Amino acid sequence: MSATRKSGPAQATLALCAAAVTAVTVATPAEAAANPRQMEVAQKSKPALTPHQLHVLHVQHMKNKKAKAAASSVSRKARIAVNYAKAQVGDAYRYGGSGPRAFDCSGLTMAAWRQAGVKLPHRAKSQFARGKKVSRAALRPGDLVFFYSSKSHVGVYIGGGRMVHAANPRRDVAIDKINTGYWKKKFVGARRIA
Repeated sequence: MSATRKSGPAQATLALCAAAVTAVTVATPAEAAANPRQMEVAQKSKPALTPHQLHVLHVQHMKNKKAKAAASSVSRKARIAVNYAKAQVGDAYRYGGSGPRAFDCSGLTMAAWRQAGVKLPHRAKSQFARGKKVSRAALRPGDLVFFYSSKSHVGVYIGGGRMVHAANPRRDVAIDKINTGYWKKKFVGARRIA
């Protein structure tokens, strides 16, 4: 172990890993001769993990823990908005539309959040002024994602690097990736509404 002091859950995880290594350490030949029972236990035990293997296990554990925490931290209102937006996939695009069968981009986000009891204006740039600023790396389902320097397009982030949006008259309401291709280049920000 390094001299770096860990605290909280990380310290507990490292202590458990260190205890596991200690528990399965194989005896030296001299120790084995002095205590045959210890040698027998050591032979039945799994080989000790290397410090690198312990580190890899710890890192994976922490990633899993963060992913679970992020998933559980999505608000009830955000889940309602996401489910509503996803249910509109395939509906028509109509400029000024806010449902129930046709939407423009801000009309879709407005309608989705209305289902969750949150009022938003029917204009993408005005919606950008609502909620809390969120980085692309911190996006959660339900966040509004904005595009173009004029902030003239908005979608509902649904997780996994994807959004639901009403793009234009040539396409229906659809799901698109925001971390690759066209939308990655046009992304300008995100807001957490609730």
